[in-house]
Amino acid sequence: MNMSYKSGLRTALLMLFALTLTACGEQEEAPVKLDPVAFHEADECHVCGMIIADFPGPKGQAVERNEVKKFCSTAEMLSWWLQPENRILDARLYVHDMGQSQWDQPDDGHLIDARKAWYVSGTPLKGAMGASLASFADQAAAEALAAEHNGTVLHFDEIDQEFLQQAAAAQLKAQQAQAQAAQVTTDFFIIRAPYDAVVIDVPAMQGDMAMPGMPLLSLFDPKLLRASVAVPVAAAEQAQLSAKDTTALRVLHEQRALTVENIQVLPTADRATHTLRLRIGVANEKGDLFPGQHVKVMLPHAATAEQDQRLFIPKAAVLQRAELTAVYVLSEQGKPLLRQVRLGVADNERVEVRSGLAVGERVLLDRHAVSKE
Repeated sequence: MNMSYKSGLRTALLMLFALTLTACGEQEEAPVKLDPVAFHEADECHVCGMIIADFPGPKGQAVERNEVKKFCSTAEMLSWWLQPENRILDARLYVHDMGQSQWDQPDDGHLIDARKAWYVSGTPLKGAMGASLASFADQAAAEALAAEHNGTVLHFDEIDQEFLQQAAAAQLKAQQAQAQAAQVTTDFFIIRAPYDAVVIDVPAMQGDMAMPGMPLLSLFDPKLLRASVAVPVAAAEQAQLSAKDTTALRVLHEQRALTVENIQVLPTADRATHTLRLRIGVANEKGDLFPGQHVKVMLPHAATAEQDQRLFIPKAAVLQRAELTAVYVLSEQGKPLLRQVRLGVADNERVEVRSGLAVGERVLLDRHAVSKE
């Protein structure tokens, strides 16, 4: 009897334990809440890796069972979600409700379901990378923003990759236009020289107020030099000066002829002196000419009727013996005669004879040949 009782008791305990295991196995798992989470200062965008807090405008997040992906803008989140491999994920999408938040600092207490939100594109509001899509829970608030900036309102279901690309391109074009307008405004405060030059004087001091006509800088371009000279009106007319005829005059610096590049005759005469102002552009091949230096300007054909024409001979014809300056002149019989002369200005090849020779007389160039004879 005792053994039978123990056997029955053992069987009852095993059955009770099995029922307990069966009851435990039938318990349902608690549902996982996919609620939105707050953004933090160090959060990085899942797509671009940028710090999310560095950008204004609404943000987005995809909340999964074991992970939360955060995005620096609604456009970044939508672009990520529209990828085929992401749409099969069990994730809840959230965006900021800008009807309840400031653009520069969206409120994490107003994160709404992205699938039920309304989005506005085409506004000048600045955001992160890509297009700036303002998200709203209320359709009327979205339409009000779109009407203010001539934007477009779309629901979540109406947004695709093509739209995001077009919106990003339009956003880039608008930002480039803004940058160009800002550059134009900035140019109002920048003074640009008309050519590359060396600053030789700064009459204005830091803090001075710039006024119209006030000199700010004095520039010197070694390649662009000009001589300014006043000549009698009659001489200028007789010389028939022209901007194209650079051979009408000669410019000398320390007895060296300079290359004349252009001539400008100012179209006004000085009433007191009866002179015209000439601006003569000269070349500075050697780089040894500087503003303020003096040059001589010669008008070979500018003599008036009462004046003798200037006489020039080659330098090779001049003979210098101690204090004697002379040339060999051929007589009517063809004999060389030594004659003293007084010289004037000279250049590389010619020298002016102020006295001792007359027009039409012939001089010998090879004076050494006369000495040998």
